[in-house]
Amino acid sequence: MTGILGWFDQKRFDRLRIGVGWAALVGHMLFVFVNAMVNPRVADSTPAYRTATRLWWRGEDVYGAADLVASIFQFNNLPAHIVLFTPFWAVGQPLGGALWRVFSIAVFAAGLARLAVLLAPRRAAVAIAVAFLVIQPSASSVFTSGQVHVVMLGLMMLAMADIAVLRWWRASLWLALAVAFKPLAVVLVLLCFAVYPAIRARLAASIALVIAIPFIHPDPGFVASEYVVFAQKMVFSAQPEGGKWAFIGTLVEWSGVDFSGRFWLGVSAAAALATLGLAALARRDLDPRRAALAITMLAFGYLLLFNPRTEPNSYIALGVLMGFGAIDLSLLRGRERAAVFVWLAAAVVGPRGRMIDPWLLPGMAVVFLSWYLPAFWRWRGPREQPRLERGAAGG
Repeated sequence: MTGILGWFDQKRFDRLRIGVGWAALVGHMLFVFVNAMVNPRVADSTPAYRTATRLWWRGEDVYGAADLVASIFQFNNLPAHIVLFTPFWAVGQPLGGALWRVFSIAVFAAGLARLAVLLAPRRAAVAIAVAFLVIQPSASSVFTSGQVHVVMLGLMMLAMADIAVLRWWRASLWLALAVAFKPLAVVLVLLCFAVYPAIRARLAASIALVIAIPFIHPDPGFVASEYVVFAQKMVFSAQPEGGKWAFIGTLVEWSGVDFSGRFWLGVSAAAALATLGLAALARRDLDPRRAALAITMLAFGYLLLFNPRTEPNSYIALGVLMGFGAIDLSLLRGRERAAVFVWLAAAVVGPRGRMIDPWLLPGMAVVFLSWYLPAFWRWRGPREQPRLERGAAGG
């Protein structure tokens, strides 16, 4: 007894977690790369990006203007996404698709690691490893398929990590790139624009740059016309549909209430105002790093619950938030058993959870956020301010 328990002390346990966490991430990345090389057509979301890129450089419509209904499951992102994806398209298949996945996972892991350090700066290495471990189940299918959600979330997390240390220009660029890859990131952009006055001019300039990038195309008139079709498609995509989408409307529909039309408009508007109000309170009441983490949670929660076209794979964002919960419970509060329970819940968010009724995932998001966000807000345990980089206040 004593021999085993004596060997398994805190330092060894931490080293074990660090090793397993990094092994899980690197192993997952290698598996995804090899799988994409060997089975390039299995669980692949990149054909839509490749097709859009090919059509774009030919000067042909990429958004399906002739039939927006039929094209709703095709390319729905900004033209800047096409320009940024072009190097991966140019490499060709299967290598281009494999490299895109590695790039996406690397950006995601960098963002996740930086926020984990914000949450537990005194035990940064362990916090990163815990986050990597907890995210694995919810990341499995979205890593494999190469969906753009991965890089979008990574850039959003990098932005909030820089905001926590007042690196305004760098945060602005990350946010603009997140929107370039996936317009859903505009939720976090608007929250940051509203509650961080210092970022506004920089963020506006960065967004303008992203909008301008596609005009490197030899036909500016074609680019302008594609922006018009993109705007029309975004308006159409905002209309809610129940059943197959994993957002809060599916929960409401499951309970027998009609969530369409004015009811949905009222609910989503109220949720947006509540999210904005809570973000402003976080900025006012919490220290910079905890405010950045709270605003990240609010943005991810809104994206999951109030985007009427939330896909099950989007719940990798819930895996991120559960990783925060596990770090908080394990490293800050010393509640290891509760942290294990959170990890088990995160495992349900993985492929098994997606095979059950679509109300399960938004239901889990509601339960988790209702518990963890207030607990995070009230926690006044050991804290450590992150060290500001030289010139951070102006950068």
